Amino acid sequence: MSKSELITAIHRLNHTAGRDFLNRFGEKDLAAYLARIERTHLIPCARYIVHPRPPIASRWM
Repeated sequence: MSKSELITAIHRLNHTAGRDFLNRFGEKDLAAYLARIERTHLIPCARYIVHPRPPIASRWM
């Protein structure tokens, strides 16, 4: 993946990660971070799996 593709994929999973902030890192670091957040995307919580909520705009469409 290119750096811009990595940043887009990260931002899709972590909306709090600003694109300007992510641009400070190299492709290797971004790829490692993306792999980590993809592994933790589904978070076990007690007996249930908590799915990240979609952005507000898409919830009511």
